[in-house]
Amino acid sequence: MGSMKDTPVDMELRQRAEKELEIAAGGIEPYSEMSPEKMKSLIHELQVHQIELEMQNNELRRIQDELEKTRDRYSHLYDFAPIGYFTMNQLGIIDEANLTIAIMLGIERGALIGKPFTRFILGDDQDIFYKHRQRLLETEAPQSCELRLVKKDGHQFHARLECTMITKMGDDLKQIRAAVSDVSEQRKAKEALRKSERLLNETQMLSKIGGWEYDVGKRSATWTDQVYRIYGLNREIFDPNDMKESVSFYAPEDRKKIEQAFANACDEGRSYDLESRSMSAKGENLWVRTIGNPVLENGKVTKIMGSIIDITEPKKLREKVRQSQKMEAIGTLTGGIAHDYNNLLAIIMGNLSMAQEETKPRSAMAELLHEIEQASRKAGDLTHQLMTLSRGGYPIKKLRSVERLLKEIPGQFHAHHGIEYAFSIQGDLWPAEYDSKQMHCAITNVLVNAAEAMPRGGTITLQAENQVLDKNGKDSELPLNKGKYVRISVKDEGRGIPEESLHKIFDPYFSTKDRGAQKGMGLSLTVTHAVVEKHGGHIMVESEIGVGTTVTIYLPASEDKGEDQGATHERDDTAPSISSDERTIKRILVMDDEEMLRNLAQKMLEQLGCEVETAGDGVEAILKYKKRMASGEAFDGVILDLTIKGGMGGAQTIKELIKIDPKVKAMVCSGYNNDPAMADFKEYGFREAMAKPYEMEDLERALKKVLS
Repeated sequence: MGSMKDTPVDMELRQRAEKELEIAAGGIEPYSEMSPEKMKSLIHELQVHQIELEMQNNELRRIQDELEKTRDRYSHLYDFAPIGYFTMNQLGIIDEANLTIAIMLGIERGALIGKPFTRFILGDDQDIFYKHRQRLLETEAPQSCELRLVKKDGHQFHARLECTMITKMGDDLKQIRAAVSDVSEQRKAKEALRKSERLLNETQMLSKIGGWEYDVGKRSATWTDQVYRIYGLNREIFDPNDMKESVSFYAPEDRKKIEQAFANACDEGRSYDLESRSMSAKGENLWVRTIGNPVLENGKVTKIMGSIIDITEPKKLREKVRQSQKMEAIGTLTGGIAHDYNNLLAIIMGNLSMAQEETKPRSAMAELLHEIEQASRKAGDLTHQLMTLSRGGYPIKKLRSVERLLKEIPGQFHAHHGIEYAFSIQGDLWPAEYDSKQMHCAITNVLVNAAEAMPRGGTITLQAENQVLDKNGKDSELPLNKGKYVRISVKDEGRGIPEESLHKIFDPYFSTKDRGAQKGMGLSLTVTHAVVEKHGGHIMVESEIGVGTTVTIYLPASEDKGEDQGATHERDDTAPSISSDERTIKRILVMDDEEMLRNLAQKMLEQLGCEVETAGDGVEAILKYKKRMASGEAFDGVILDLTIKGGMGGAQTIKELIKIDPKVKAMVCSGYNNDPAMADFKEYGFREAMAKPYEMEDLERALKKVLS
């Protein structure tokens, strides 16, 4: 025992023990009176107790070492935790803080102690902390909040505060223990997610693509916002899990197709991609593309991921492109046919007009020739319609009254008995620049269709009003530039057009009517469509079975407030006579690649008292013109065919003639009566334009203008 070295602690304990022993000695038997056996037993007991005490002392030292190690570990964890910890009193003064919060705030830990925590809170967020501390003190339940803290260098960051109330035993003083997390990156991530979601939502709105998901096991469906928007539904009211209600938006004829495709996707894992007609909750007709892709796990379909795409506008655009392609194809064909027809009709009508000059008026022969003339004119009208459909087909536009056009056509168009007309025309209707002949034909075609839709009679209403398109709202659906337009509507009370036929009515040779000599040829609305588009306008048709059809035409209004030149072409017979100058006989050069037309023109001109030479192409015409100028007996006028097969045509020939003679008086003549050179003949160097077929009086009138 004596070999064990006593520590200062042991010495102190020994002294305290001896003192205690002296106090208690009065009640203990003196050692001198003890027997040897009892003394020996006492000594043994003391030795045992001493050993026990030393063992307890060693255990206490071990426990103390463990406690110190645990304290060191706790201190390390506390100081270097990823979260800032600090303790403050009820007034918000910091009593204790770990290293992490000090690093967060960019300040020494010692400098934090005794400082109010509010010193590190952004001024705008002080109220957040005040209310947070008040709730904590009142409820003594854990509280949390987010606010902005300011580092010593002035840098701000977003922090989340988790606070708990601590009450010491037997002490009324309360403390607040706080955990602080830097949530700046989380907030950035949340903001980025919100931006991403907003971008996705806006992208879906712009692209009109909505997403959906169906959980096969739970039989539950989820839609994105855009799907609700496409169908005009309220997310709070409509339940997408009601599959019967969900497929009710599809047109009846497409509903079974969608249901079968969805069933195949769920049962057999088949993907599908279908275009279907649909209707929104607001009653708007839609075309939607529905895509469904099964998700398989262990060979079993667990989900269907899909999208709903509003393809109404692309569908309309594709239809417009399809229509344009058809028009271009038929235009290429009809242009050539119409040109050849016009040349043949020019020969027929020209010779006919000469024959009528030689025929006794009111004779049987005159009547027969008149019938031929009427049939030829109708054939001419048909070729004119074909020419309108041809590629190019430039209208010869002049400022005219739309009101006068609408009011005079019904008087010229003889519908069957029982048809009445009603007008609703705005008083200050704007004028428009249009080709009188083309627009007259277009409106007449619409009226013919309206009248034939009412075999038992009825009223056709013609409306016209000014309209400014600003490309907002409903105007944005029209394929027109913003600006001023005259809106023309022709409404009938007929049987209506079936929906499946409505999108085909502008197709060439499509018709719902019986075929016949006077109706059902299927070109009228095609021609009307071409005329309106070539005038920079737009035409559309709305129809309801049993109610009637409305054809609406948007025609660009003119900004020019000049003099209205009237709705129809008036013949100008005020030009001077061909023989108005001192020399009676006029020398005329005719260029045409068709020999019969050259001969016909020569006969007509000679009958009008002219001296005529002819040429088959531009080169021959130029040579003859030069020869005449050199002889001193130049031509008084030149008639040039616009199109020469395999040779120089009228447009190039006039350029060369102007070089030879800047004062050349020339007229262009063509079966392509909608060619730019015919519409803007003065820009090409001509004084007049004459369309084929023509009669003698047409030739005489045109020649007067050239020679005047």
